[in-house]
Amino acid sequence: MKKVVGIASMILAMTSLAACSNKTTQPKGSTAKSSQVTKTKVAEIAGTYQDGKNAVILFKKDGTGRYVSRKDDLDAEFTWKKKNSSTFVVTINDRKNNHEFTAKLAKGKLKLKDADDQTETFKRVKGHKLNLDNFLAKDKSSENQVATSNAEQKSTVAGDEGLFDIPADMQGTWYSADNAGNDNSSITTLTLDKHRISYRNQEESGTVILHKMTKGFDFSRYVQDQSYTEATKNWSRGYLETYRGRRLLHTYSWMQSAGAGGYYYLAHEDGQTVLVSASGAGMWANAIYWKDQATAQKNANKSFSDIPTQDNDATLNSDNSDDE
Repeated sequence: MKKVVGIASMILAMTSLAACSNKTTQPKGSTAKSSQVTKTKVAEIAGTYQDGKNAVILFKKDGTGRYVSRKDDLDAEFTWKKKNSSTFVVTINDRKNNHEFTAKLAKGKLKLKDADDQTETFKRVKGHKLNLDNFLAKDKSSENQVATSNAEQKSTVAGDEGLFDIPADMQGTWYSADNAGNDNSSITTLTLDKHRISYRNQEESGTVILHKMTKGFDFSRYVQDQSYTEATKNWSRGYLETYRGRRLLHTYSWMQSAGAGGYYYLAHEDGQTVLVSASGAGMWANAIYWKDQATAQKNANKSFSDIPTQDNDATLNSDNSDDE
């Protein structure tokens, strides 16, 4: 038990958790065969691992992951890379220092070790996918709960009607660049999964969890309630709307009472689907996200006639919509 606390407490001590940029260099002259080998190696550790009822660690195929601990009420994102046939390096960045852990995988068991040789052992979860948000929930009825329906995902927090489902075609990892060139520091990564929106760039990172709010719920009564604001500090309200033929994912901070909130919608530019993030009364684009970094850098700061910004007179229309 002492070892488990050691790793969690080290992560918990970081004042700001952010996943590091995952740079993958493709050697010149590489073939389809070598690409296939790389894909196979990545798939070895990808998956979900659980340490009894204390913690869960999720390794994604794209080199990122998430570590949650119910005991420490901890939620940390990380990047990982392969070191050798059975060893992986897990890196958590707190903007000042990189904190590395060694992960060894053998026969479905994952052993995570920190720089002080404190270890934590996880067992691969098979047959179903754990909902990490529910795993963290303090309500004991949600322990080890498998994500099935929003009715089962409701917490005991006043006004919460359960997790909000982000449309499947918006889910995934998207990239936007601030300026042209090959400087990866200009890249902002936006990741949407079923219920979460995460962003990361060189300066900051963050994650919000989308929930549905009870209709007519008066959250103003809880503005001064410290325990309530703490429980919902990473929550946003999610809505699906249609505007001029486009389907919009509309979000507000959980207790936001003024302002237009944030918008996400799909568009079709240069022959491919892009994800647009927007805000303001004019639903002006903040950024256009592409499916890979190279295309994002190629189109850095580029505007399009059907995507409104504060610098053009474009209006949303259905002519180029991907989702209708």
